[in-house]
Amino acid sequence: RPAKESEALFITTNFMETPKQQRSQCGTDVTCNTNEDCEKGDAYEDRGILTGVCDRSKGNGTCLMHAWCPTESKDDTNINNLLSGIDTSFTVFIRQTVKSTKWSYTTSNYVNTTVTEGAGKNLFTVDDMTGNTFSKVQKQGAVFAVIMNWNIDLDKKGVQWLPTFEFVK
Repeated sequence: RPAKESEALFITTNFMETPKQQRSQCGTDVTCNTNEDCEKGDAYEDRGILTGVCDRSKGNGTCLMHAWCPTESKDDTNINNLLSGIDTSFTVFIRQTVKSTKWSYTTSNYVNTTVTEGAGKNLFTVDDMTGNTFSKVQKQGAVFAVIMNWNIDLDKKGVQWLPTFEFVK
């Protein structure tokens, strides 16, 4: 489950299914002879934390880690592409309001018009946001920052100012 973040958009592109996974202790690829060979508290790859215990129950010793066990396969056999046939013209509405109490000024990029007229002002496709590279980020995922640049001239009254947008990976 993705983290809950305010002012953020999360698009699930795929998931890796590991049946019967639960929090417990499981082996690693780190070989050991004694507990001293397993540094307690060290992170093991991005999978878990070493417990400081060398498990020799299956012959050769391996360090145990506290993690979600069994761990995910390192190959791609468990990946389920949710959006393999996604229409990258899927549209996202981005709205921001700028308010200055000092200058008694409020504006927004909200344009109450058609989808075509709102494009690039407050409506963006997945292709717009990924720079037409969605197929490259679909498998591994990516984090994109939305940079909204407002260049407002308060001396010009009655003008609806709109920001420029940049999507950075």
